Amino acid sequence: MNYFHQLKARLPFPIMRERCLRHGLPTARGWDKLQDKLEEEVLADAQRAVEINSVIEQIFRETITLGPRGVQVFRLPEELSENICTYLANLRTEQTSYLADYPRPLSEAQLRDAPAGYFLSDIQNSNSATTLVFCSRRLIEERESRSRSQMGDTAINNFGWQDYDEFVLIKRRNIQCFEVVRVDKERKLVEIRVEMHAGGDVAVALNDLKSKVNVFLAARFGVEVQLINALNLFPAIQPLYADSSEGIVVELGFTTATGSAKHEKMRASGADLRNETYHVGGKAAISGAITPFRVAVRWNGEGEHAVEEVLLPGSIRQLGAATPYLDHMEITGVASEARMEALFGKVVSHIPSDA
Repeated sequence: MNYFHQLKARLPFPIMRERCLRHGLPTARGWDKLQDKLEEEVLADAQRAVEINSVIEQIFRETITLGPRGVQVFRLPEELSENICTYLANLRTEQTSYLADYPRPLSEAQLRDAPAGYFLSDIQNSNSATTLVFCSRRLIEERESRSRSQMGDTAINNFGWQDYDEFVLIKRRNIQCFEVVRVDKERKLVEIRVEMHAGGDVAVALNDLKSKVNVFLAARFGVEVQLINALNLFPAIQPLYADSSEGIVVELGFTTATGSAKHEKMRASGADLRNETYHVGGKAAISGAITPFRVAVRWNGEGEHAVEEVLLPGSIRQLGAATPYLDHMEITGVASEARMEALFGKVVSHIPSDA
């Protein structure tokens, strides 16, 4: 089945299960059992095989712009916003190996030979927005721990590792990413979204994609029109935490009036940290005087057991600045572009007008 393994690498299973239900595919408990069911139906009926492969490809196309994302937001200059939106909507894709069988990702061997950088590979236009999809090759680093017994006596003796109790293996490999630039014509905003991977640097990817967009802008408007400072999301942290109508808080970093710093997490229980007994009691003891610098909020997602999360990953160091500044958010668990935009909108709407 084409694209199945790519979906497995990109999507949380609850989202895949929801997509299968939506498109009339069988469901199961976990990726391996789902693969077994799909392969059974593929082998049993040729027409069903065509249908399943078509749906799997459709799901992959739908999720290219989704998955865990680091997101930056930029405001367009009012006087040029319409011209910029029109210009970006009429760009042409760049002819590279990524387009040979797009959206199918390149094989590992093909990826090694692919050009470095970000290449415009798809343009999706609607009345309200333009979505530019860039393909890129990104190097990630994977770390795996090994015990002495896993390494084996032969390796330990051969390399003189007798004094070591644990080992960390590091593997570096290239992956193909689908990075997104969404131009919101109505709100006059540009969203930059990059994939988040363990062992990858989100800040570097965001900056590199921003630089690519600036190359396009400079070609038409000159270097005077550039994406420079992303929208400051730090002012949204306190209002989002304080708004009990918005999801449940599952992570909170804050300082107190007594000078201490706390970092609380409560993802496993499904409860709201705002109402957790220890948290409420601690706030009461200092008359509620806390200053949040980091917050994660969850909402019920599309489908059973699906959850969506926004993390504003501020740090205590930012509180020391005259104007604390946070340039990105992290969004995970969304199953559709509409939900991605909804979560993005929730954050932006909590930025005070005077921030």
